[in-house]
Amino acid sequence: MDGARDLQNRRLGRWRRWAKRLRLRFLSSGKAVGAAAALARRYRSSGLGSLVERSRLPVGSRPRAYHRVAMQLDRPVRAWTDRTDSRETTPELGLFLGCVAPSVQTGLPTAASRVLGRLGYKVSIPGDQCCCGAIHRHNGFPVEANRLLAQNASAFANLRVIVTASACAAELRTYQETRGSAEICRFLDDLNWPQEARLRPLPRRVAVHEPCSHRNLLRDGDAAYSLLRRIPEVELLPLAENNLCCGAAGTYLLDNPKMSATLLSPKIDRLRELEVDYLVTTNTGCALHLAAGAREAGLDLEVIHPVELIDRQLFT
Repeated sequence: MDGARDLQNRRLGRWRRWAKRLRLRFLSSGKAVGAAAALARRYRSSGLGSLVERSRLPVGSRPRAYHRVAMQLDRPVRAWTDRTDSRETTPELGLFLGCVAPSVQTGLPTAASRVLGRLGYKVSIPGDQCCCGAIHRHNGFPVEANRLLAQNASAFANLRVIVTASACAAELRTYQETRGSAEICRFLDDLNWPQEARLRPLPRRVAVHEPCSHRNLLRDGDAAYSLLRRIPEVELLPLAENNLCCGAAGTYLLDNPKMSATLLSPKIDRLRELEVDYLVTTNTGCALHLAAGAREAGLDLEVIHPVELIDRQLFT
């Protein structure tokens, strides 16, 4: 399919291809997304976001799609990288943040760093890492995707790459130098946890969304469940139709907002029926899309990454 998209791109006019490449460059730049997040905060604090919300823009319209993104973006938070409790004999890990995740799941970099540190690992976050390239490959720009993969391979040289976003993990594994990248839920669950790394009980209902990238590309849909089962008293519930896409699919939620909203609708209906306290997902775009849908539906729940829940339940 990616090859077909590349061929389709080559048939575009020069200026259309250039405009598409420029848009992807913006969407895949952590700095650009961070700047957009700052503007999104002003959009919300000024009351304009609420005004647009009350205007009842059609759910499937392109302006509504960008509005939904603006209502979810926030400024990235600097990750916690304290190494004082790490064992010197443990190999150092490199945490891959991605381009969009720090502005969508703002607490995730800190949570991931903190959990890895508690389990005895030294965590490094290379400053010259960049987008994994998936957004370019799936939009028909494989050359750009490979260039970004090469940059990340250089940034993470001599480090074991730990990835929080399932789509990024899948993309990084397509490149020889980063083939050993580990998705963080599976990595954490496969470890022998020290006695002091105990988790507090959480008598709450948690819905688990299985992203297409985690289930179909990584072929490890049970990773989040397995990790979260370590939390005493938690009730894990699979989200309805986890075998079907939620409608996020990279840039699909912006490029095809009507179909994206149609795919999301049954997920939100099921969340309303389940009456859960949390919805967890390992994909950044899915987190944004699902959180926007839950907010618009007036659901009182929090959309977070499984590792964020683990971090909150760790005894300090």
